[in-house]
Amino acid sequence: RCAEGRNIPKDTLALYAEGRVWTGRQAKEIGLVDELGDLKTAINIAADLAGVGADDYLVYEYPKMRSFIEELLDDKQKDIAAEIVQEYLGDHYKVLSLVKDIKNQDYVQARLPYNFNVN
Repeated sequence: RCAEGRNIPKDTLALYAEGRVWTGRQAKEIGLVDELGDLKTAINIAADLAGVGADDYLVYEYPKMRSFIEELLDDKQKDIAAEIVQEYLGDHYKVLSLVKDIKNQDYVQARLPYNFNVN
C-alpha cells in the first residue's frame, strides 16, 4: 500500500525501509513524507484536506498546561498538606511515604527489606 500511495516501486521502497532511520529532510527528498513540520502543521494540513476552515475546529491539549504560578502554588499546597500529615502520623509517615512511592512505580521492582536515607 505504501509503495502505491507514494508512487515508489516496491523494490525501491524495500531499500528505503529495512529498519533504517531517516532525517525529515532525507525522508522528504526520497518521497517518504510530503511535508516537514510540527504537530500544528499536521493539524492544519489535515483540516485543509478535510475542507475544514481554521475557525471551524478547536485543538485541546491534555493534560492542561499549567502556568508557573499554578505549579508553584500547587507544590506549596502539597508541601503544607505533607507537613500536616507528617505531624499527625509521626514516624509512621516515612513508612506511608515509602508505600506510596512503591505503589506509584510502573515497573517490576526488586526491593531490599530496608530503605536507605542519606542526609
